[in-house]
Amino acid sequence: FHAESAIDATDRLKLLAGLRIEQIDLARFDRIARTRKDLGFEPVTWRLGVVQALGTSASVYAQYVVGNDAAGSLISLPALGAERLQTGRQVEVGFKQGFWDGRADWTLAAYRISKSNLVSRDPLLPNVVQQIGEQSSRGVEIALALAPTSNLDLELNATVLKAQFESFAELVSGAAVSRQGNLPPNTPERLAGAWATYRPLASWSVGGGARYVGRRFSDNANTLEIPSYVVADAFVSYRWREGADLSVRVRNLFDEQWVVAPYNAGRQWALGDPRAYELSARFAF
Repeated sequence: FHAESAIDATDRLKLLAGLRIEQIDLARFDRIARTRKDLGFEPVTWRLGVVQALGTSASVYAQYVVGNDAAGSLISLPALGAERLQTGRQVEVGFKQGFWDGRADWTLAAYRISKSNLVSRDPLLPNVVQQIGEQSSRGVEIALALAPTSNLDLELNATVLKAQFESFAELVSGAAVSRQGNLPPNTPERLAGAWATYRPLASWSVGGGARYVGRRFSDNANTLEIPSYVVADAFVSYRWREGADLSVRVRNLFDEQWVVAPYNAGRQWALGDPRAYELSARFAF
């Protein structure tokens, strides 16, 4: 069941709400251990928000969200020792404003996210897993869009965050080792992006952009560091008639070696695509 609503309390104040109710039934039979596990979940997730207009071109907003997800795939929960869904909570406040006669706008947002019921080791019984873990993150995001001229568009964005395990223990050589305060794996704390599009003629567009991803760790102990990277893309597009475009794109322009995500307990990395060339045609009819 899903429902959502937006109410104009006044001409400047908007209230938002959403509700989702699910029923999940899971039956898992382990053919090696010859065991069966039946689980049922009835998660209720919801969100509340408010938007307050400040004049004609600025507004502030706030929202609170409660969500659920599985500690892995649903079918693998019994094997992980998880019989509950993870619960996430997010609070966010932000400010949006348009200026420069409508040629620019920017957004600033601050948030805090927490997730509980993570699968963790029992400190007193290291071989026993329990859903007693928790992690959190808090951060600030800023985005800016500019149109200095009628044929030039610029977009900039950046994120700074602090993420950590609030409560989490890992089995190491038969003992439960606390990872409290460590950065969760594959979580960069610095990100930025920039993109530009220039239209020298009505039918031609050229552009490019780059994204920066800061250092990460691939293990819970924060001993295996994934280096930061910058990946750039570029394109040229030609529109020969309305609804028909031909584009040439170069992805990973400088053939940067970059890591998508770690796996195998962080000891191996899945690498991103090398430089690639793409020719595409788009037709609308």
